[in-house]
Amino acid sequence: MVNVLDSRKYDPVGHCIYCGATEENLQKEHILPFGLSGTAVLPASSCSKCAEITGRQEGIVLRGSMWAVRVYRDLKSGSRHVHAPKEYPLTIRRGSVEETVKLPLDEYPILLHFPIFLPPAFLNPSGYNNGYLFSWDDVPGNDSERLLRFLRDDWGIGWAENTEIHKSADGKTIRIFNDENSAKITIDVGKEKATFKISDDRTHDLKVKKENGKLNIYHIGIRIKGIATFSCGPKPAEVARILGVTSISLTQKVEPTSFARVIAKIAYAFAAAERALDKIRGDPLVLPAILGKSDDIGCWVGTITDPLQAFNGQLHRILIHEDRQKGLLIGDVQLFCNSQTPRYGVILGLLR
Repeated sequence: MVNVLDSRKYDPVGHCIYCGATEENLQKEHILPFGLSGTAVLPASSCSKCAEITGRQEGIVLRGSMWAVRVYRDLKSGSRHVHAPKEYPLTIRRGSVEETVKLPLDEYPILLHFPIFLPPAFLNPSGYNNGYLFSWDDVPGNDSERLLRFLRDDWGIGWAENTEIHKSADGKTIRIFNDENSAKITIDVGKEKATFKISDDRTHDLKVKKENGKLNIYHIGIRIKGIATFSCGPKPAEVARILGVTSISLTQKVEPTSFARVIAKIAYAFAAAERALDKIRGDPLVLPAILGKSDDIGCWVGTITDPLQAFNGQLHRILIHEDRQKGLLIGDVQLFCNSQTPRYGVILGLLR
């Protein structure tokens, strides 16, 4: 286990732990991102190309869903958070009237959504069906039940039992609704992407493929079966009371693939630092997904199903253990572990 408050520093590696390059100006690698107050460092261990790849994914997460909580908790930042927003948008409703207001951080209800992933597909390949969800052309129609199953099983949407499904006249939006609950999927064929949005403001991107004359919808990277929400700052109910409104909501885009790649990178870098990668045979299984060379991060990363547990006195927690029964080297990562946040398992490789 590594405690990020230790400022632990390892011996220089002398080659890139991701691609093996031995260029002169190898960079140090923060095992946990510096922006999460990660101070454990592995010197001379990342080439500039791989550092750019892993850094880009960290930026998506740190300057996306985690930005507000990083500022609120005063976590480390190379720019001292000078570029962070000073105010954050909040949708409020008074009766039937809805509007968007902006609040300073100390008045804003910070909600951090942690994706709950299915177990790594490597352990159950048949359960993933290559990521295929449904045919856009057959909804409403023959694939309506496949769409509703996606809402129920992947997003825990209980109201998806008795719903109406409508497609817009231009064929670009599918709307699923039931009383006050709704979700919609908007397709962009040119970008080969569809955007899924639920009425509670969770969003998620899906992949569009044209196959045999039909537009088919696929998962991208990894599958979600739910969300665990971590709150800090003012409570939502208290904010609504102070503002004198009926309800409030905030939009936070879930970037599950980037988040999973960052989790995998943390586990992999820690295993490299602890020389645990010496225990695997062949190449590390998760490495191509970390570097974006494959779109199968869901094969190697999943949420650990143990009851949620907080570890006081630590900010983040990383473990590496050997599962001799399955013959796997596995990383165990928990961010903000001083709260009851999910733990994520990462299949790093096959044990010797």
